[in-house]
Amino acid sequence: MSPTIEQLCVKLDEQIRGLENLPHAETREQVFTILQLIDQLHRDGIRKIAETFADHPDWNRICQSPEVDVLLTFYANDETDETERVEQTPGNLVQLRVNAPVFETLMPFDELPETKPTVVDLQGNSVVLARSGNEISCFDPTCRSCGGSFTRGMVRGPIIMCDRSNCAYDFRTGRQVDGGDSSLRIYPVSIRNGSVAVAVNFKPATMPGKSS
Repeated sequence: MSPTIEQLCVKLDEQIRGLENLPHAETREQVFTILQLIDQLHRDGIRKIAETFADHPDWNRICQSPEVDVLLTFYANDETDETERVEQTPGNLVQLRVNAPVFETLMPFDELPETKPTVVDLQGNSVVLARSGNEISCFDPTCRSCGGSFTRGMVRGPIIMCDRSNCAYDFRTGRQVDGGDSSLRIYPVSIRNGSVAVAVNFKPATMPGKSS
């Protein structure tokens, strides 16, 4: 027999609390960043569905189903603080602490070159944007392997190299690809209305070192 909505919510809460105890801080931060971005995608979509069909004659009946009710409870109410929202399912089955991403628009997508890094200001700090086709990454400007800078580095497709030791990283994954085991500190990026936007309320995430 399939688990009930209540059982699924309790299990989800247990798993999220388990993530909070991951021993590797950088891995833990990256996992929560991924969850937060997925949350924002769901939140925007469900809000749009609710706005579009709220006047439909069957809307109230549909909302009474447990599967739909739990989604609307999680995502459709945005009256609480965006940076520390607490969502509750009916009956207080589970509480999910979700930090919704807050994005800052940095520059038009079409103005981002593919042949060199672009340095921009993100709330008073310099960060680097790099582009390969439609893929964009935003990361800290200092190479964590040798201390060199990416601001004057080279971009070759999805690979960026620092200006000191030519340490090479795949900026799509953040991993060092020249034999080192370091990684980029990457910020969540979104393309919104043709512009590059970066989440400002998350610490940059780093991939674990290369696999042995």
